[in-house]
Amino acid sequence: MTAPFGPMFPVLAVAAAIAAIWAGPDYTVAIPACLIAVACAGITLADSVNRRGSRPARPQPRMPVRSPGVRDLFYGGAVGRAQIVEILDRIDREGDHPELPRRAERELQQIARLTPQEFHRYVTARLDALEGAS
Repeated sequence: MTAPFGPMFPVLAVAAAIAAIWAGPDYTVAIPACLIAVACAGITLADSVNRRGSRPARPQPRMPVRSPGVRDLFYGGAVGRAQIVEILDRIDREGDHPELPRRAERELQQIARLTPQEFHRYVTARLDALEGAS
């Protein structure tokens, strides 16, 4: 895409400003050159503002960006599983068991290393227990 005015008006503004300075006290040349310089500078400024406002919008991503949730933790390996266990423990503490101590790191790692099927059964049993308590 080509610019509507390109470098024409900035060059004219600079040339007219130089002519106005070079003319010195000869006002018959300096005043018209100064007016031309100011007009060209104004057109250049207006053109740059118009071009800035007419930029095409940034394309939106096709899929909405979402932060990772609990569902993503299931695919996060042992670290994700450990976080799931900690979330379940926190829910349990906020509910009927505020005295529930933090799990030992060894126990947390044992649960995190379960096979996917065993871990899903563990989570299902914990959720059933939490829902039954409420």
